[in-house]
Amino acid sequence: MTVFKGKTAIITGAGAGIGYAIAEALARKEANVVINDIDEGLLNRFVSTGKVRGITGDMSKRPDINRLVDFALDQFGRVDLLVANAGVTHFASFLDIEEDQFDDIIDLNLKGTFFLTQRVARHMKDRGGGKIVLMSSNISKRAYPDLSVYSMTKSAINMLSRSLSLELGPHQITVNALAPGPTVTERTLNEIPGYRQAWSEIVPTGRPTAVEDIANTALFLLSDEARQINGQTIFVDGGWSGIGVCPDGLS
Repeated sequence: MTVFKGKTAIITGAGAGIGYAIAEALARKEANVVINDIDEGLLNRFVSTGKVRGITGDMSKRPDINRLVDFALDQFGRVDLLVANAGVTHFASFLDIEEDQFDDIIDLNLKGTFFLTQRVARHMKDRGGGKIVLMSSNISKRAYPDLSVYSMTKSAINMLSRSLSLELGPHQITVNALAPGPTVTERTLNEIPGYRQAWSEIVPTGRPTAVEDIANTALFLLSDEARQINGQTIFVDGGWSGIGVCPDGLS
C-alpha cells in the first residue's frame, strides 16, 4: 500500500465536493495537502480544520496559478502530486450560450488546467517525477442537454492526458484523467431537485456516484500502485457512460 506521508499534493477547487473529498482522503493518508478554492469562505472552513493548508485564487488566471504553486513550495519545498479539479459548468443551449459564459468555461476548464499542469510538471521534471490527475467528466463521452461547451472542454482534458503521457512519461510523470459520473454533492443536491432519486433509477448500480468513490480512485491513480497507468481516462459512474440515458428534467 502506498504511503503518502511526506509527499505534497495540490488540489484545486477543493473547498467542497469532489475536491474536498480528495484533499481530505490524502490528509488522512498523512500527505502534505495544499488546497485552492476561489471561494474564500469555503477554503477557510476547510483550512480551519488543521488538515490542510490553502490559498484562494482563480485558476483561470496564471498569476493565481503561480501564487498557488509558490505557496506550496514555500510551505513544503516540493510538489509530488497534483489534482487539477477546479472547473465550471454553465447550462445553456448551443443556440443561446453567451460569449462570457463560453469564455468562463474555456478559461478555467482548459486554459487553467493546462497552465497549472505545465507549472507543476516543470517542477516535477526537475525533482525526477510525480503524478498528475486531471478532472474530466463522463460528459466527455456522452452528449448531454445544454452542455456542449462543457463537454467539449472535458473531451479536450482526455486528449491532454494522452498527449502529456507521451511528453512527460520520460520524466517519470504520469498523467491521467478522472471522469466522474452523476455525483452527489452539496451543489447537485441543492441546485437540482430530485437529483439522487432520478439518477438512482438510471445508473446501473442503482445509485449515483459518491464523492468518496471519486476520491478512492484519485488516490489510486496518485499511488505507486498505479505507476504504469498513464494517459488513461478512468470513468467512475456506475456504468452510466455505457448507456447514456438522461433523466427527465435534470438538464
